Amino acid sequence: MKLIYGKYYCTKDGLVFNYKTGKQIKPYLQDGYYKVCTSDNGVKTKRRVHRLIWEYFNNTIPKDMQINHINGIKTDNRLANLELQTNLGNMRHARKLNLIGYRAKPYRVLCIELNREFNSIADAARFIKVHHSTLHRYFIRNAKTCGGYTWKKLEE
Repeated sequence: MKLIYGKYYCTKDGLVFNYKTGKQIKPYLQDGYYKVCTSDNGVKTKRRVHRLIWEYFNNTIPKDMQINHINGIKTDNRLANLELQTNLGNMRHARKLNLIGYRAKPYRVLCIELNREFNSIADAARFIKVHHSTLHRYFIRNAKTCGGYTWKKLEE
């Protein structure tokens, strides 16, 4: 069995285990990614689980490459959901999945129930006390409501 630092092994399900105890190393969430604490010759290191999984099954990640989560879910570290990508490829993939977007010109929106116009999504989001990205996703995904209200994008 291949071991990381002679102490840890990984599964294709995206889990990291201590070889000696057989117990899973409990991951913690930081910046949207799962991380684990490992130790190499007494030096403790925090590692992103998706990178550890990739390296365990595929060797070292080249300096100019990144590990992409195919389904866009940063906590899904199954080997089948990971792929090697360039930074550009990773950004294109994120845009394709609407995980990130281009800076768009603000547009006016109408709250149907209140019959109130807002100069931007940000203004409307502040009014209903949600993050602007939540209201933005409403328009991208054609959701039924956001914050308990129905919205309409107004033409310039």
